[in-house]
Amino acid sequence: MSSDSRPASRAQQLHEEAIRTLTAGRVDEGMALLKKALAAAEGSPMASSIILNDLGMACWQKGQLTAAEKHYKKAVTLGPMNARALGNYGAFLVEQKRLDEAEPMLKQALAMLPGHYKIQSDYGRLMHRRGRLATAERHYLEAIRLNPEWVNAYCNLGDLLVEMNRHEEAASAYVAALKLRPKNVAAHNGMGKLCVKMKRFDEALDWFNKALALDPALERSWERKLNLLERTHRLEEAEEALKQAKAACPNSLNIGSIEARLLRRAGKLDEAIALLEKLRPAAEQLEKTDPQLLWGILFELAELYDRTDRYDAAFASMARAKAGEANDVKALAYDKDELPLRVGILNDLFTPNLARRPGAAPLAKAPVFLVGFPRSGTTLLDQILSSHPKIRVADEEPAVDKMARDIVDAYAASFPRRKQGNAGHPALAALADLTLEDVQAMRKRFFAEHGAWTENWDGVFIDKLPLNIIHAGLIGRTFPGTKFILALRHPCDAVLSCYLRRFDLNTAMVQFFSLEDAAQFYDAVFRLWEHYNSVLKLDVHAIHYEDVVSDFRPAVGPLLDFLGLAWDDAVLEYDRTAREKAHISTPSYHQVTQKIYTRASGRWLRYRKHMEPVLPILAPWVNKFGYSMDQ
Repeated sequence: MSSDSRPASRAQQLHEEAIRTLTAGRVDEGMALLKKALAAAEGSPMASSIILNDLGMACWQKGQLTAAEKHYKKAVTLGPMNARALGNYGAFLVEQKRLDEAEPMLKQALAMLPGHYKIQSDYGRLMHRRGRLATAERHYLEAIRLNPEWVNAYCNLGDLLVEMNRHEEAASAYVAALKLRPKNVAAHNGMGKLCVKMKRFDEALDWFNKALALDPALERSWERKLNLLERTHRLEEAEEALKQAKAACPNSLNIGSIEARLLRRAGKLDEAIALLEKLRPAAEQLEKTDPQLLWGILFELAELYDRTDRYDAAFASMARAKAGEANDVKALAYDKDELPLRVGILNDLFTPNLARRPGAAPLAKAPVFLVGFPRSGTTLLDQILSSHPKIRVADEEPAVDKMARDIVDAYAASFPRRKQGNAGHPALAALADLTLEDVQAMRKRFFAEHGAWTENWDGVFIDKLPLNIIHAGLIGRTFPGTKFILALRHPCDAVLSCYLRRFDLNTAMVQFFSLEDAAQFYDAVFRLWEHYNSVLKLDVHAIHYEDVVSDFRPAVGPLLDFLGLAWDDAVLEYDRTAREKAHISTPSYHQVTQKIYTRASGRWLRYRKHMEPVLPILAPWVNKFGYSMDQ
């Protein structure tokens, strides 16, 4: 045997022994063997690269991130053709949210080894983080095709499908993972996350508890459990779970930020501020790798500063958080101009001639639509009206949006073959050329989305989604003669509140990263609403948030009259209704569980100097809706 082969053989033996030891779960012992193998492989760059790659993986598993990156970097330097090292280093960088650095490595690894299941899946994770969801799905599916026994790809696919609201497919992916590995923690967490999305909260809690039973120190499971308990108002359980979470994860900044939220809910505002100010420096150090953590702390601090009359600090905190979130990959995946453009098109297309076209007959029991600008008191009205025994309110289901997309897609597909003189736009064709069959199909979709019971409910059924105000024209054509409840609030308060609130992102919520965008969107929405009213003569009852919170019965009584219902004292107990409701999906969830308060009225005046640039946009609507620029 030559002198060159003896060291290589010894390194190979040690490496193989290290892999067996690591596979058996003896990580520290395995890492020690890898270091011995590395020393034995000195002088053999490719062998060293392979060993360093495994050492990097072991360090990553142990949470030793600095050491892991050092080993990965050296592995790709010594072995630039080592596709697995390139892929693993790229995957490591994806998890550290260093996507620009990760992409060239994963692309190179994928080009070198397109048939490697893990590289396919890791490239899918990169695309997922980039917001390129369809591309991510293709790579996850290819990873599963290449290795149907690999659990991680099923979990990754499940997470993606949850985000895409493809719930049944997501469940199938997690079930497949659990069949392969019944104790897989990621699959348990994924099922919990899916159940939250599907509003099956007891099931979600059970899944999170199962995950924690498998790994009591798993920070993400504690976070999800605590968030669920807080959002479903199980505050005593949340306090007990918090103690356990802090014991299991004593240095978790995320759990600390949830603790601050629970302190706020308990009225301990100064304690909450002190805790977040203590956490903030550490979060700022992680801003490049985990910006969501810092933004969450800044959003919560803004709320707390506002509650303690520190308005400049609140605005500064929110401005920093909003600026960061606006430039995040998830926000940039949405076209901010799309929805304002759609509003403008509808304004142009919905003509008096179109409105006069004959349509379907009214329904005997048509749904009622609760609309308005976000943060105008629709959630409070929801809870008040839901307290009445003859009213049921749907909690922000996008039934109208799906109904609208169905009909526009159908007309867009057939548009080249249609000769209806519809000015060259399928959206106009959808409105102008509606047949009785179209209307029946849209009604069927609407009731299917809300649940079949809604069509036969003998009381009043209310569809509550504020920005359905944009679809009022289509609603009027689909449900002629239907009633609209228009929730109004001082325009300056509504716009400010949208800015000072964190939302789940979609094409509407990306309008609220700046005060100017929020004000321009408000103006566009109400221009469209006024236009609809001018051509359709909608049956509308406007109700002002300020009236509800200052003089409840005189405000709510006429609304019940408008709905054809008698007064019922149950509406006075709306806060109990909110507490008993399993989950309220809007950002107002913690506010509507309280008795009426008036602190939100005139809130904008405390921020007037920050709002000066947008006041000229909002002033006409302030006057139009009977408000004042001085209160």
